Order: sequence, then C-alpha cells, then structure tokens
Amino acid sequence: MSFFSTLTSPAIPFFQDGISTEMIYAGPRADLAGAMADRNFFCSIRFDASGQTIPENLFDRPSLDAAAILIAGEDFGCGNTPEVAARALAQYGFACVIAASFADGFAAQLAEEGVAPLVLSHEAVAFLASDAGAGAAMTIDMDAKAVITQYGDRISFDVAAALAAEQTAPVLRSVDLSTAAPARAFMGPQKPATSSTPRDYFLIAKSA
Repeated sequence: MSFFSTLTSPAIPFFQDGISTEMIYAGPRADLAGAMADRNFFCSIRFDASGQTIPENLFDRPSLDAAAILIAGEDFGCGNTPEVAARALAQYGFACVIAASFADGFAAQLAEEGVAPLVLSHEAVAFLASDAGAGAAMTIDMDAKAVITQYGDRISFDVAAALAAEQTAPVLRSVDLSTAAPARAFMGPQKPATSSTPRDYFLIAKSA
C-alpha cells in the first residue's frame, strides 16, 4: 500500500460510533461512476426527505469543503458494503480516516483504496474532532507517525499496527489529555497563547 508522505488539510469531525458502510454510500457500486454518486454519499446526513441539502451539514460546509481527512468514532465502516464505501470515500477526496476503531476488515479495505486508516484512542480522536470543527487544518506526517494540530499538539500513531490488529482491539489506546486546552470546536479559529508550548501525546501500543 502507498499513502501520502505528509498531508495538511481541514478535517470533517463526524465523531459518531457505528457509522455503517450503507450510511457512507447508499447506492450500488455501479452508481459510483454515475450522476448519483454525489447524492448517495452520506445522503442521510446531507439531504432531507425532499432531497434538499440540509443547511450546515458537515460535508457541505464551506469551511470544510477542501477536507481530505474524516474523523469518526468506534466501529467505523460496519455493514455489508465495505468495498463500495471505501471506494466512495476515496472518490470523494478523502486521503485519511481517523477513527477510534474500524469494523472488521474495513481498515484494510480503505488501505486498498489508498486511504490511510489511523486508529487512535477515543480520547485522542475526540480531542482532534474538537479542534477540527472550525475548519482549521491539521497535518499528518507519515514519516514522523504523528498527527499535528494547528496548535502544535502531536499525537503519535502506527498504521502498520492498526492494520495488523484490524478489529481484534484498537492497538493505540493510551493517551493523557488531562492537561489539554478546552475544546475549541465551533467557536471559530483562535490563536494559541504566545507562551504556550506544543504538547506531545504518545500513544502506547497495546501488548499482545
């Protein structure tokens, strides 16, 4: 598999558990190449019963229009259409999904489509989601194996371990966010204090 080396992008903080493949893409694989591709992508989140775009839904928010990172909760990609959902995410422009855990086999399916699956602790994912709401970019550095927020906060990850573990258990589970700044989501961009120092959060691999 081959992923990007460094990605700097806004992230869509769709921080929910149990996001199914049918929620991700509500149509057959054949539609991915057709006019309905956009309408079927997260359609229950983006469109109302009459087919009108739901105002301020995360996927059509102007500040997140260029987002190439999706943030989700536990069991991302559960359901019966993993190949279609993974292809849809890649086709829609996502290069990385950060989740607390992936459904069995879905991390590998994303990797096959060139979408990097990162498994972080629930606390770490919540922290990143809180920073992402205002549209600020974060950086994923594959060589350094770190997610770096706009404030210089660093969260370590290991893609190989995440793929090897699949859904046996999330392998990166320990993170201390007790000294983290209050959530900044949906409050607009804020400048970090000039005296602040970037914090390092090291996620410890779960032992066998």
